[in-house]
Amino acid sequence: MHLKLFLRKILKAVRTIPLLGHLIDCKLEDFSEAFKELITILTMSTLPLTLGALLLLFTDKSWNNEYFKALLFVSNNGELFLYSASLIAPIYYIAMQKIKTRKEFPSTQSHIFLVSLIMFISIVFFNASHLRIDLNDNYISNFSRYIFIISTILLYLALVYRNSRMSTSLRDMKETERNYVEDYSAHRSRI
Repeated sequence: MHLKLFLRKILKAVRTIPLLGHLIDCKLEDFSEAFKELITILTMSTLPLTLGALLLLFTDKSWNNEYFKALLFVSNNGELFLYSASLIAPIYYIAMQKIKTRKEFPSTQSHIFLVSLIMFISIVFFNASHLRIDLNDNYISNFSRYIFIISTILLYLALVYRNSRMSTSLRDMKETERNYVEDYSAHRSRI
């Protein structure tokens, strides 16, 4: 009995960790669906960069078929800041969306704060790099990649939590339907 109480306390403590704590309440299906969504979003949203790198390889033989280097080159001027801001913008809607379910979006304030901070940083650095403000180009390039990775992780978390809330809502609907059918069947058998 003490072990169960101890485990409940640990789970309660884990749930208080901002952004990550409620992942323990999500199902494997929520993670896998979010991953599929994320891959689709990343593939489609970064097409200008990936196709730009391919175009560079086909038109300039000096790249020696080094796709990754070409991809780094086409995203070298802070473009990933713009992609980061665009990538995480839907989190505002996902986090504040009201779904008729028992679950609220976890760590709403933490998500909104981080999204706002990343958007602000992305806007400032993207504009600074394109207005030719004297900044270290290598620093800008590397920093934009880190921001893009963080943005991708934040979007993935938001998608997992959204899927978790949606699946709870769907389970509630199925349970309501099942109860209705059972009640109706019981009523019909009495007639």
